[in-house]
Amino acid sequence: MTVIRTGTDLTAVDDVVRGIATHGERYLARIFTDRERADSGDDPERLAARFAGKEAVVKLLRPSRADPCLSGTSPSCSTRTAHPPWN
Repeated sequence: MTVIRTGTDLTAVDDVVRGIATHGERYLARIFTDRERADSGDDPERLAARFAGKEAVVKLLRPSRADPCLSGTSPSCSTRTAHPPWN
């Protein structure tokens, strides 16, 4: 039997703004890759969209708390299409 999973998530822009205001660079470096930050220009609205995407992937993969396989910067969300990840 084939199992098909999907993950969805929403992130409030205000939560990202608060994270940046409270923790600054530490928050940004822990959650977002350099590429995500460059693609978004550190815009909280665009970062919130990327954070929601990351959370959706975590829900999809369902990693065990006892055996965490994902760090804050993994997975990564990108808008660049010139070099897709499968090439």
